Amino acid sequence: MSDPSESDVRPWAQPLSRLYADEGIADVADRIDNLLSNYRRAIDQSNQKALSESDVLLITYGDTLIDGETPPLQVLHRFHGDYLNGIFDLVRNLPFHPDSSDDGSAVIDYYTVREDLGDWNDIAAVVREYANLPVEVDNDSRAALLGKEAYGVLSSLTSGTENALMVALGTGIGVAARLNGERVRGAHQTGGLLSCHITIDINGPMCICRNRGCAEALVSGYALVKVTSERAWYAKSSLAGEERPNFRMLTDAVRKGDRYARQGLDEFCDAWTALLVSLIHAFGPAHVVISGGFTRSADLFLPGVLDAVRDRLWGPESTLDVHIAKEPELSEVRGGNLPIRRAMNEQS
Repeated sequence: MSDPSESDVRPWAQPLSRLYADEGIADVADRIDNLLSNYRRAIDQSNQKALSESDVLLITYGDTLIDGETPPLQVLHRFHGDYLNGIFDLVRNLPFHPDSSDDGSAVIDYYTVREDLGDWNDIAAVVREYANLPVEVDNDSRAALLGKEAYGVLSSLTSGTENALMVALGTGIGVAARLNGERVRGAHQTGGLLSCHITIDINGPMCICRNRGCAEALVSGYALVKVTSERAWYAKSSLAGEERPNFRMLTDAVRKGDRYARQGLDEFCDAWTALLVSLIHAFGPAHVVISGGFTRSADLFLPGVLDAVRDRLWGPESTLDVHIAKEPELSEVRGGNLPIRRAMNEQS
């Protein structure tokens, strides 16, 4: 059998051969191809000007310029306005989030601006002035729900979408809700978002949120790395010894008939069932959208999870509609773009 990377003319096929087994290269290359085509389509639809060799970029850190007690992001904003305006086509501010190392690149929290640099208002001010665009700062889960309402599985429905719940199963667990036509925010803008930290096992592992037994600590992509190796089934499964087990490894093992891996997936299913039942009882949606990277293997777990959820729901919630998201990787991009488009239409 010939090396798949030799017959594949795509430029990334050969480098992939150094990272993946021969039989996996074609699948990974296809997934990269799909992502690139999806993002190209999204960019084309946005009517944004593409970068070219004539563009001049400024790449800087948030704390390159210091002026006393003034937040550095404000100093950079002022300096750009006074001395650099019209010179550069694009300014890229290197990571400005809390980090653990690597000059800001080892990001700890993408949702927060480093306190010593400034805050999201400083970022928004730069975008408003120099891009002449409206700015909205929100969570990716809320953006994903908006994307599904405008372009995804909810867009073709004629009723009930004013009360909807989105749960994304992947590296983390994302949750967003829409009640009576409004995105759930709460007093501190975290309403709904932290629902992935509902306790489903009071004796479970500690979570990064300082709670114990959260859904995210038990059945997310993070959990597979941190918690799975401690499970009884793991040592007997084909995943034993893997340095960083992931969900795809788990589902591949299940497809190959590994009964211990199936036991592990069933543990995930039990926890997802408990989480979904609690979320549906809490928010009372008419529609639930299941999204996230794990849905690529939905055939292995979702039918059983949904049957168990419906068995446990109390009252009219048992009649709700459940949808599986298509192109989940684009939901955040599409949804994040929507409020900006609306604001621009209002300006025009």
